[in-house]
Amino acid sequence: MAKKQFEWLMIMSQLLAQLSDRMTSLGLIWFITTQYGEGWLTWYLVVGGLPHLLLAGFSGRWIQKIGALRTIVLSDFWRAILFGVSAYFFSETPSTTSLYLIISIIFTANIFSAFFNPAILTLPIELEEEDQIQRLTARLTTITSLTTMIGPIFGLICFNRFGIKGLFFTSFLSYLISGGCAFRLTKFFKSNEKEKNKISSKTISLKPVSLMASLRKNKLIATMLWVFLFMNLFLSPLQVLLPVMAKNIFNNSFNSLAYMEVVFGTGIVLGGILLSLFTIKKKELLWVWGLLLFFSSSYVLFNFQDKLILNLFFLLMMGVSLGLVNVLIIHLFQERPLPEDVPNVMSLTNLISTASVPFSLTMLAFLQTYIRVEKLGILSSVGLMVMVLLAYFPFQKWGKDVFK
Repeated sequence: MAKKQFEWLMIMSQLLAQLSDRMTSLGLIWFITTQYGEGWLTWYLVVGGLPHLLLAGFSGRWIQKIGALRTIVLSDFWRAILFGVSAYFFSETPSTTSLYLIISIIFTANIFSAFFNPAILTLPIELEEEDQIQRLTARLTTITSLTTMIGPIFGLICFNRFGIKGLFFTSFLSYLISGGCAFRLTKFFKSNEKEKNKISSKTISLKPVSLMASLRKNKLIATMLWVFLFMNLFLSPLQVLLPVMAKNIFNNSFNSLAYMEVVFGTGIVLGGILLSLFTIKKKELLWVWGLLLFFSSSYVLFNFQDKLILNLFFLLMMGVSLGLVNVLIIHLFQERPLPEDVPNVMSLTNLISTASVPFSLTMLAFLQTYIRVEKLGILSSVGLMVMVLLAYFPFQKWGKDVFK
């Protein structure tokens, strides 16, 4: 199998799995909101996030034992079975049983997602040459950003046309094909002895390493994980801020909201595409710090705009810099630790990505009773900029070789 072919199999696997996640999530959220009320939506989000929290310390060790590729195959096939069975037995008639079944389905599906998500980010170090890891990571993260944009659209179309059962059946097919693509990769490695020898020299250690042990010996990575966490937390008010700005500043214009959402999402995708074509090989940590500073500065300036064209410009700058910095941070998480520590780092990265949004939105709902959303946006952007400026010192101390 040619190199380009196996990369396309990886990208297809990531695309179908992430697209199915986004489609199913939107359909279930809409079904719960319309049939059972907003009160149950909080429970849905909490239960859905629990597997990522509970398995953060275990999923990394599992990936260390059996490898990232096998983890991806098993996660996809088990999710395919789950949604195939659900499509057959689920009743769309609103009832307590249907509600509890939905919550059980999303909890079980996210158990497998808690293994799949860190495994897909660990996979490039198993499959690629060292100088190609960043480029493949950029392509995989760009796919994730792209599905965030198009997933809700496909989910809405599928839900309106076929209902929950049809959505489950679509997920069944998506995960089945995604798992098939990943399984095809395992066949490739068995048939190619040269590649197999290359992989064996880079493979994850069979001796499990605990999460805390990985963090203790990687102080720079631990610091970057804190930065990644606060970056996600400080950015969360943007999800509420955009509709508020469309309502209060741009004359209750839905079009302006659509423009802002599309421009920001497009910027993130463009940032990922840039690094899938061109790699940054020197001073990677300095690039991360500089892009974070540029991102936080654009975020601050964005909050003070009352003209749509300037608003969209700073959103585009935020999106592009965020797309670039996400790839570079994940690449450092892959490259900097020892190979056996990478799955543990990726499990925490996955936890931050999945759990920070519902947590921060819950905090935002509480704070909104005391502070206006616009002021929260300003405080968040300034807080992010201060954090980035302070990060200069630990970055320089523990990452001199990739900072200067």
